[in-house]
Amino acid sequence: MTAEQIWHLPDLLWGYARVLRILNPRKVVHTNWHHALLLLRFLRPDRDLYWLHEFVPDLPQYRRVFGWFAERLHCFVCVSQAVASSLRELGIDETKIRVIHNGITNPVSTAPTRQDAAAFRIGIVGQVGAWKGHEDLLDAFAVVHQKHPSSELHVFGNGDATYRRELERKSVESGIANFVKWHEFISDRRDIYSNLDLCVVPSRSQDPLPTTAIEAGFSGLPVIATRRGGLPEVIEHETNGLLVEARRSAELADAICRLIQDPQLRQRLATNAKQCARERFGSERFLKEFIELLEEEE
Repeated sequence: MTAEQIWHLPDLLWGYARVLRILNPRKVVHTNWHHALLLLRFLRPDRDLYWLHEFVPDLPQYRRVFGWFAERLHCFVCVSQAVASSLRELGIDETKIRVIHNGITNPVSTAPTRQDAAAFRIGIVGQVGAWKGHEDLLDAFAVVHQKHPSSELHVFGNGDATYRRELERKSVESGIANFVKWHEFISDRRDIYSNLDLCVVPSRSQDPLPTTAIEAGFSGLPVIATRRGGLPEVIEHETNGLLVEARRSAELADAICRLIQDPQLRQRLATNAKQCARERFGSERFLKEFIELLEEEE
């Protein structure tokens, strides 16, 4: 907290109290625990909810703060069971925890159509960073390419330039540089998924609910992901994709080779991926569940 924020805090609190008095909202949804802490005296169990998009560390200070919140909130709305588990580890009562998976609008209005079937295209989508598992995927792809020379790895997204140069150097040392294609950020997701056969999410971090895996499902692509964070809630092993352990490039390579070699399995996973995305992560489902929660009475 900066000195300027502290200087303006009395005016901010007075302004918030005035807004509550004028609007008299039935519900207030909070999304930032720092802000909620400043507004602690205003929180009421019959009105205030906290929409939680991140894991809460199991540390004494968080136990104390989120314990205060639990006493004054209607509930915490968690974007995944993985996030909800972090609250349970803090000792938050189950009655104060709800899970509503985020929903997204279908990013692909029509089914992706591969424009070139000459190569089997493997894609990783999102910010380029060590926590995303790019190194593990490069190691896996080096093995995959030896067995399947027509395969390509497409990397979509921006990131730290130094880290990207390290990845490029690694691809040269592994002898796969000519088969790793680098793309910048692309806003139209159809341009990404329409030219992929497989999406890989080799995350090393506890991502609450990775959007990439959901987008790929809407696009009718099978996904290979790690058992980290909320990914096992998006990808059901052997149903709409495959799950592997994080940081295990050999296991990841085996999974990729399996899908390359088995087009029937790939098609089954792709069909299920699209259905699961629509049913579990569509925006209409999300709105319905969140509205029902907002209409609950204390």
